[in-house]
Amino acid sequence: MDQPTDLLHRIESMRKELSELVLEKGSFLHPTVIDMSQKLDEYIVKYQKCLQLHT
Repeated sequence: MDQPTDLLHRIESMRKELSELVLEKGSFLHPTVIDMSQKLDEYIVKYQKCLQLHT
């Protein structure tokens, strides 16, 4: 099971990657950007669920 701190580090890393990807692709609507954004969303949901289990 993922720990909240591990997930949080991954989320922060993915946010930075996503920001760079948007600049590289030039659009939030680029398929690669959308794909990465959806993956980030999944990690955020995992993190929120993990927090609920640990509180």
